[in-house]
Amino acid sequence: GCSTPSPTASTTPSTTSNRPDLGIANGERPGEPVDLSTVNVQGKPTLVEFYSDQCPPCIEMARVLDSLAAARQDLEIRRLNIARSGHQGIDFDSPLSEQHGTESVPSFRIFDAQGAEIAREKAAKDQVRQWYSQAQMDQRGEADPATRKTMDDYR
Repeated sequence: GCSTPSPTASTTPSTTSNRPDLGIANGERPGEPVDLSTVNVQGKPTLVEFYSDQCPPCIEMARVLDSLAAARQDLEIRRLNIARSGHQGIDFDSPLSEQHGTESVPSFRIFDAQGAEIAREKAAKDQVRQWYSQAQMDQRGEADPATRKTMDDYR
């Protein structure tokens, strides 16, 4: 991930914001404070990603999250851009980043169907990795019943 500003990075944001299940939740006010309860989807687990469009691993993560969103209809995914409009580099000093203690991106939080936070940082990243691996196995028809049961139990 990215943990230090990179003023030379130049990329464009992901074009996935128009998908109902993978939205940039703060597209109108990037970098500004966000109450995470307003981005959670009641009745479904919600994965929240903090990212910067100036962070190459975040750009790559958008592809992974697209794939995950397609495979997991039971999971809502929301992305929060930590960079304020016009800021060069990764904006770890933004109000949003400071509000949620974001020290590196991409960074994740997972909320259960009732909106309670159930994982953050490394634990959330590990869960995303597991979900993505499972989705890839399912696409190839390689998921064994025990792995599928584990994933079903987590949902």
